[in-house]
Amino acid sequence: MSTKWNDDEDAALDYLPHADQVIYLRGIRRRMNYTTGMAGTDWPISYHWLAQLAEVRPERGSHTAASTPMSRSALRATFARLERAGLVKRIPTEDRGLIFWCLLASRDESAPRRNDPRMTPERPHRNDPDFYNYNEHLYERDDPRASPCRTSDERPNSG
Repeated sequence: MSTKWNDDEDAALDYLPHADQVIYLRGIRRRMNYTTGMAGTDWPISYHWLAQLAEVRPERGSHTAASTPMSRSALRATFARLERAGLVKRIPTEDRGLIFWCLLASRDESAPRRNDPRMTPERPHRNDPDFYNYNEHLYERDDPRASPCRTSDERPNSG
């Protein structure tokens, strides 16, 4: 699944901590329904999953220290910063886990629907026998076969 964010979201993410950006882009935004703008309704979002996304696991032999998993209070602080930035609004629920409304996200532009043949009318292709019938008037003037060609009998006498 491809995810794309717009310029408004990018501007709102400026100067937020990197963990907040990762949680928004890789967590909340990737699970957003593109028709409703709601994240967490179709694919559940949990505290544990978001904490795993923000976790840093250094390569073996690296001198980078491993990060500790984010606590629930740290994740709530992240949600508060994302709300203050105007990116999300948390929808309180008791039984459904975490649900967010992505305020700045573009809607109805999901990658799976953009190339869906049922959503896009099919245009005739050059290999289609009817292609030239549909566009015959466009190709008459540019077709080299349509231009008159002079034969040796029709050439003016130069001499």
